[in-house]
Amino acid sequence: MSEQGKIDSKQAVMLMLSMVLPTAILTVPPVVVEFARQDAWLS
Repeated sequence: MSEQGKIDSKQAVMLMLSMVLPTAILTVPPVVVEFARQDAWLS
């Protein structure tokens, strides 16, 4: 941090990714299951 209380662009990107990725991880599987329905299978 160059100035106290401010974040740089790299820190802002990391902050955004830390919020977006966990949300995607929790959201994507139910959407895929809903789309696949009975065609989903485990190997």
